[in-house]
This record gives sequence, C-alpha cells and structure tokens, in this order.
Amino acid sequence: MKVAFYRHSLLNRGGDKMVITYANYLAEKGHDVEIWTDILDTKFKISTKVNINLIPLPGKIGTILWALCCPITADLVVADIIVMALVLSFFNRNRVIYFAQDYDVSYYPDRLRKKLIGFIYRVGLSVLKIPCVSVSYSLGQELTTYCNSVKVIQNGIDFDVFYPERTPALLATKKGRRSVLVFGRKDPRKGLDIALEVIRALSDKVEREALQIWVVGDIIEGNSTYYDVWNFGCVDEDKLRKILSCADVFLYPSRHEGLPLFVLEALACECPIVTTKAVGILTHLKEAWVSKIEDVNSLEEGLLCALFECSRRIFVRKGKYLVRRYSVIEACSRFEKFVVGYANRY
Repeated sequence: MKVAFYRHSLLNRGGDKMVITYANYLAEKGHDVEIWTDILDTKFKISTKVNINLIPLPGKIGTILWALCCPITADLVVADIIVMALVLSFFNRNRVIYFAQDYDVSYYPDRLRKKLIGFIYRVGLSVLKIPCVSVSYSLGQELTTYCNSVKVIQNGIDFDVFYPERTPALLATKKGRRSVLVFGRKDPRKGLDIALEVIRALSDKVEREALQIWVVGDIIEGNSTYYDVWNFGCVDEDKLRKILSCADVFLYPSRHEGLPLFVLEALACECPIVTTKAVGILTHLKEAWVSKIEDVNSLEEGLLCALFECSRRIFVRKGKYLVRRYSVIEACSRFEKFVVGYANRY
C-alpha cells in the first residue's frame, strides 16, 4: 500500500511528531510511504524508508495550490488540517483521510475565520464524507458536530524514550531552588501568556531565590517573570526526558488540545502537572491539578500545591499509572489497521 502524508511543514511540535511516527511505522512495516511538505526543519528522526517530497511552491498558499493542481499517486493521502483535506479531496476523491490532531476552529481568534473553518468542516466531513481519525475521545466528540462517525486512535509515547531520569548535573543547576517548567511556544492555544501571568502572581508568595523558571521551546526574556529564567531552547527527546525528570512541576495552561504528547511525556517522567480542562484525559486532584481555562487564581493555587505540598506525590503516582494506557506501539498498530482497512474497502 502507498500512503502519502501531506502538510505544510514538519517542525518540532507534537503534531509533527505523530505524523513522523506513523510514517516511520508504516514504512518499517513494508508500506510505500512518502511525506509531502514545504518546510522540513525537525529534530525528530525520519526513517530512511520514508520518501520526502518538497513542495516546489513557497508558503502556505503554495502548499494549497500544489494540492489543487497536482494529484498524488497514492492509495491514501493523509492530511491533518481540514482545509488541506478538503483541497486534496478534489483530485484525490475517496482516497483522503483527515487526521484530526486538534479542532482547527480553535486556531483562529476572530469570529469570521472561525465560521469559515466551521463551514469547511461541514463541507468536508458532512457533504464529502471525508473519513476522520481523532487523537482523543474528547476531540472526536467535538467533531461529531459534523459527522456521525469519528475513529479515535489516541496518541501514545515511547516508554523506552520517556521514563524518570533524574540527572545529577541538571539537578545541581537548581542550587536548592524549585523549578517550574513551561512550554515556550507562542501559540495562543498553548497559554504561554497565562503561564507567565501565573508565575508573576507568585512573586508575592514565593521569594525570588526559591524558584527558577525552565523553558523548553521558544526563548522567553528574563524580564518576563520575577524569577530567573533558564531557556533550554528546542531540545531532542533525550534532553527533554532529563528536563521533565528534574523539573518540580510542569505548568501547562492550555486553552485547547487534541491529546498533547508533552503532557503524556511529563507523566511518564514523573513530573507533576498543573494544567486546564483543555487536557481532557486528566482528573483534578487525581493525576494533576486541573483548572478551568484561563483561571489564573486556580492555576496559581495549583502551582503552589504541586511545588510545596504532598499532593505532588499523588499526582506522580496516579499519573504514572494513567500514562501506561498511551503506548505509541498500540497507537501505530491501530493506525495501520485503520488505513489498510480503508484502502482495501472496495
């Protein structure tokens, strides 16, 4: 079977990782796999058995135009943006699968574009009946607004890569302080602005010398918070495992999610989590502190709880039990079974 994954960019986000993971798995299982992309700049390893095709037209418009003008010779074409799935279906009718990693309406702040994307969902899923695979049950439920059936294949992680590894050299850099890890991705959905607001609110309760802020992803300026900031930048999986294992808490005040790999990875590394209801797999005061979305006061309370109270042990113990359900091997096996079954439906 020949499978093509089509997307504008392959970077270092969770969505990019899942596309690469599935492409690698299918290629290793003997399928003919290719990825079409305009931008290739990722730390994730792509199997040598996966063919990479660079889209010759620049920019997002170029990615869309190429999909409109050039049919892809594959048994299945997988797109994880609903606009791209719709565009690809014009030339590749009945061969396109929409791999929903989030609800695309949430990408846009303005009402007009939200309505436009909602309309595209309705055309793609309701009218054209493009089959849909969702990374979580909560996202799948959200998408049933547009179609009766959504296949759910929950994201998973590799437990040979993510496990507790408390590194003495990294622990020594804390010099007795507690560390709060935040995701420095400047996407409004990830809530970096809320994280910084929560941290600044701590200045009345926690002395500067008692805390430091660790940042993975985009760089955060030191004057953004009251506390010392350590920017690790974009790191590979081995470095991320060590950071998660040594951080005292992961503050992740997301506004909207599919099923975030970063949270699963933190659970596997036994890092306590303070997050929001956007992460639908966690229960408040069980596996994590879970606040309402944009509730700064509650997130601040949760951060203090996870940093200085015994609840952190409960989060770690129950989180470790929960994350075992999210195996990447199981996810890959289910994804292969679904795409092969769909390709062989006639």
